[in-house]
Amino acid sequence: MVNFEKSQPAPPSLAVEKLKSNGTYRTQEVIKTLVTDFKDKCYLCEQKKPTSINIEHFIPHLGRNIDLKFDWNNLFWACVHCNGCKNDFNKQYRHKQILNCTNPNHEVVNWIVYHLSFFPKENFSFQARIVADDIQEIIENTVELLYKIYNSTTPIRTVEALSIREKVIEEMLDFQSDLREYYLEELTEDEKNTYFHKIRRLLSKESPFTAFKRWYVLERETMREEFEPYFD
Repeated sequence: MVNFEKSQPAPPSLAVEKLKSNGTYRTQEVIKTLVTDFKDKCYLCEQKKPTSINIEHFIPHLGRNIDLKFDWNNLFWACVHCNGCKNDFNKQYRHKQILNCTNPNHEVVNWIVYHLSFFPKENFSFQARIVADDIQEIIENTVELLYKIYNSTTPIRTVEALSIREKVIEEMLDFQSDLREYYLEELTEDEKNTYFHKIRRLLSKESPFTAFKRWYVLERETMREEFEPYFD
């Protein structure tokens, strides 16, 4: 997860649809804006251009809560796998909150450490950093959900999670290769500058699996000093 900024004000079509007896929040205007705001990524696993996508309600609109159903700030962009995992999580833990990546006060990358294995069948792990009592439980809840997303155990979700892990590994191997090239001593200044800007783009929130890349950098002192200032 990385932080995103929701466009304001809400798309006008939401207010129009809310007044209808069979109104929908899935308007073309809403979809287009969500794609832009979330950089065409699932906000939870960070897949880029996922093949199956849902408009997710961050806070479930249980029953006939029309306000939550059409609340622009409650609409998120999530792949089917993550949406399903979060629904399961909500059913199991009805009152557990998770970090809101559109809340600028929730430093989602800084508060959760990402660890990955470069072997597809091995689990990824996540660690909640100690921040403050009033937010600590929410961070730990988010860690638990992320673990379920990347390391699912039910038959279908296991296949989906393995596919996501393989995509992360492929992306990270390419990222490692670019970093390795960047730190070669025999590069010319122009070549080094080209790799520098490429790595910056890969660390931006538009890139897939940004949180994994940023933690790979954060855990290495030389890389951290050089690239952390460019985290957007």
